Amino acid sequence: MENNHFIGLSAGLLAAFSWALASVIFRRLGLKIHPLTLNLYKGLVAMSGLILILLISDGLLADVSALSYILLLTSGIIGIGVGDSAFFAALNRLGERQTVLISETMAPLITIVLAGWVFAEHLSFAALLGLAAIIGGIFIVVSEKPQNGNRAEHDVRGLIYGFTAAVCQAIGGILSKAVFNMHDVSPLWSAMVRLAGGILFLIIFIPLSGQNFIPKNSRTLNVWKFILIASVIGTLGGLAFQQMAFKYTYTGIAQTLIATSAIFVLVIAWYNKQKVSAKSWVGAMCSIVGVGILFWFQ
Repeated sequence: MENNHFIGLSAGLLAAFSWALASVIFRRLGLKIHPLTLNLYKGLVAMSGLILILLISDGLLADVSALSYILLLTSGIIGIGVGDSAFFAALNRLGERQTVLISETMAPLITIVLAGWVFAEHLSFAALLGLAAIIGGIFIVVSEKPQNGNRAEHDVRGLIYGFTAAVCQAIGGILSKAVFNMHDVSPLWSAMVRLAGGILFLIIFIPLSGQNFIPKNSRTLNVWKFILIASVIGTLGGLAFQQMAFKYTYTGIAQTLIATSAIFVLVIAWYNKQKVSAKSWVGAMCSIVGVGILFWFQ
């Protein structure tokens, strides 16, 4: 396995930034479109973009074993098909802060444990210190009580959705890393195969769940415009950077950096002139220090 940590660390942050930008749009879209259907749409848009890029560059096929295809498709089914649908469902019931609190703080911890068990990834003390600072900072930022007194954090079903998203993210990352350990494949190609698995799951599951492929609320040009924008930024860009991070650095580090999307969401809120508390800025600085430690000791 090629292990260029600087590329992996940078890709993890870019994935987080991409997902933070898109999550603001997806949150609004989720009020009109069911999570399963929205997940399918974003997957189809990103899949189309990846196919076009691969046709121009590397090609759609890779010289890998059948097991690699199975692992990536399974990674897509679990991480994208189930995981992203659960994330969107949690967004609808809990809002951004509580959803991120559960999914983006639990997913790195689960990933670090699984990677240590499956791949024997033993991180240095400096790396663990950096990860602890990042996760601690994220927790500080997203655990703050909303100013409007929203009590959505007590929605049990929403909490289950959030935890499911975290577990699925971790498993999806582990399966992707397994393929990168076996073959030197393109992150874009692996992202395409993962998306194919997620889309296949959704195409089968949406009718079984009683949902329509084209809900009435989505039949406006404005809705499709925002789906296109969010899917290109968050799914196409975010997934490509995510796979690059998994390829070039340790699985737990990659998943933790991707979780810094919570910090980017905070900055976006501040940019949009929303009030950000001193406590949130302390958490953000804590995470920034953790990222600095990872880069300094990489």
